[in-house]
Amino acid sequence: MFLKQSTSEVVFTDTYRDATTVHHYRVIRLWEQAPDLLLRNPALLPLAFPTCSDAPVELLQTVVQAVMNLSDRTQRHNLASCVEILAG
Repeated sequence: MFLKQSTSEVVFTDTYRDATTVHHYRVIRLWEQAPDLLLRNPALLPLAFPTCSDAPVELLQTVVQAVMNLSDRTQRHNLASCVEILAG
């Protein structure tokens, strides 16, 4: 998973090879993802901010509001910290 937009070749690589094995994997580039799916799941709220948006400030406000609306105080605190780190 890549959080920040990049043109590095690594960001677009989906295979790892060595002498005895080959592994294929899906790369998730958050800047290419729509935020809607992530906004539906509280555990994924911190990852919604770096997604594709024409209005990043409004998206961040939506994420913060969704976190603040969580009833579980511990979950709210933990997710708010994650949002702050990823948005900062």
